[in-house]
Amino acid sequence: MNMPTLRRTLLLAALLTGAAAPAHALDILLSNDDGYQSTNIRALYARLKQDGHHVVMAAPKRNFSGASASFEYFKPVDVRRDAQDPNVHIVDSTPAVAAMYGLDRVFRDKAPDLVISGPNIGWNTGYLVNLSGTIGVLEIALRRGVPAIAVSADHSEDAPARVAGIVSALVTQLQASGKSPGEALLPPGVGLNVNLPRTNAIRGVMQTVNGDYSPYHMVFVDDMAPHALPGTTLPARPGVVLGDARTQYDGGAARSEGREVERGNITISVIGARLDAPPAQGEAVYQRLSGFVAACEDASGAVCRQAAAAR
Repeated sequence: MNMPTLRRTLLLAALLTGAAAPAHALDILLSNDDGYQSTNIRALYARLKQDGHHVVMAAPKRNFSGASASFEYFKPVDVRRDAQDPNVHIVDSTPAVAAMYGLDRVFRDKAPDLVISGPNIGWNTGYLVNLSGTIGVLEIALRRGVPAIAVSADHSEDAPARVAGIVSALVTQLQASGKSPGEALLPPGVGLNVNLPRTNAIRGVMQTVNGDYSPYHMVFVDDMAPHALPGTTLPARPGVVLGDARTQYDGGAARSEGREVERGNITISVIGARLDAPPAQGEAVYQRLSGFVAACEDASGAVCRQAAAAR
């Protein structure tokens, strides 16, 4: 980022953080694959409402990590509203079905301005995007022509409010960089895949590509018990666990989101329903995000310096 752009960015961030509400409130559908009780989605729901947006949550009743965009045809689905908040819809099915419910029933008269999926517990990068329920929500939205952002945080993140602040800054930046208040936040069929390192160890913000590499590698083992994550237990039975990522195919893509988030960078990949978007579309969206670095820092308190493009 050059200095004139940086100065404009800092000025914009100062103006934005001094405002009590965004330029205009957005209609936002919020979903995830970790379930409606996840602390990450609850924190983001509260933050977006605090920002002045009209937010509706339609999320699975339980954890559906790894469900991709899967669903079952012609199967009855139970849906209920949270007793404490009628804008929280609890869908007893996969993330994709929760997204469909939100789009087809809650927003049946007018599509939302934005769908946000997450923040997920754990990164979704490289080949894992094809398996992710978080990305599955994004795919449903993009196929309907609705702008969408998938957000994934480090699995050990313990500050969901800071994660929410970064997502808030991203949404505000997309709004502020539009040519008119009613302009779509993203081009048709284009979304963002955003991955965050631990918010107390952010090195920078990186424009990335999906690539092949993921820090997580799924393997089938005979005994899952030794592979439990810290603070969790698994039964001594066969199943799929996280294996050694060093054994997987890398592909060597420059600016791979999996490699960059491991280095401590917030990664932003412009993707379509067919993953990486055409270069011209990607560049146009990254131009709109040029002020995100300063806005990220002001909104979340995290250190979000611009990362070097060359390695």
